[in-house]
Amino acid sequence: MPRSEDIESAPISLDPNPLDRSLDRLLAALGRLDDAAPVFAPADSLPRAGVLLAVPPLVASGVLSVARKIYGTIGPAFYGLRTTMVTYILLALLRIPRPETLKEYAPEHLGRIIGLDRMPEVKTLRRKLTRLASRKASQQFGRVLAQRRVKERGRVLGFLYLDGHVRAYHGKHTIPKGYLTRARLAVPATTDYWVNDQKGEPLFVVTAEANAAMTRMLIPILEEIRNLTAPAGVLRSFSIAEDGVPNCFRSCWTWVLTS
Repeated sequence: MPRSEDIESAPISLDPNPLDRSLDRLLAALGRLDDAAPVFAPADSLPRAGVLLAVPPLVASGVLSVARKIYGTIGPAFYGLRTTMVTYILLALLRIPRPETLKEYAPEHLGRIIGLDRMPEVKTLRRKLTRLASRKASQQFGRVLAQRRVKERGRVLGFLYLDGHVRAYHGKHTIPKGYLTRARLAVPATTDYWVNDQKGEPLFVVTAEANAAMTRMLIPILEEIRNLTAPAGVLRSFSIAEDGVPNCFRSCWTWVLTS
């Protein structure tokens, strides 16, 4: 169930036609609108509409309320903070990996999925992401979201699962290579280390600097777990499961979490 702080007053659109949001766009251009209200038009058949089943758990997860708390607003805009966050999350669920791929889809069809007349264009999504990144609040956003999860799920944190995922790097810096299983190649890559509770639900994620190995990342990850769980008063004794970690490193877990 969503918390009370997750529920905001329903936004209202003055446009009579959900497929023509001209008035809302005008209000955004005049600085009178921070985020267009989602309004859905009736449809007999809409491609990819099944992704809307993810909206209730998305609201319950607290991602939108935490984003509102950390970032506030990126408006005035037709595509505001809520719309930008929902768009990126739904695109990820639709396996559309990057904004540039939107050129292969009809913007009107995708727009109806987010309750607007059209999906934001590539340059618009890139501009929104750049604006959010410029605030350098992603680490704070992840920490507040993790603190919320610890508070809600403290009883299932007796066992934590640590899992590393190699992600190809496409930036301009020179970094070490990692083996990308999907491509069966060693490519410049970073490794994301996911910490999950005993039900497999995510707690937080840490991206290794310069693709550091698990043995180097274990101590800072455990220290982050301690910092998150100690203020919440949950259990301070944990078992962490990860295949391939040497036994000599397993002995440090209790010391890091309880010292």
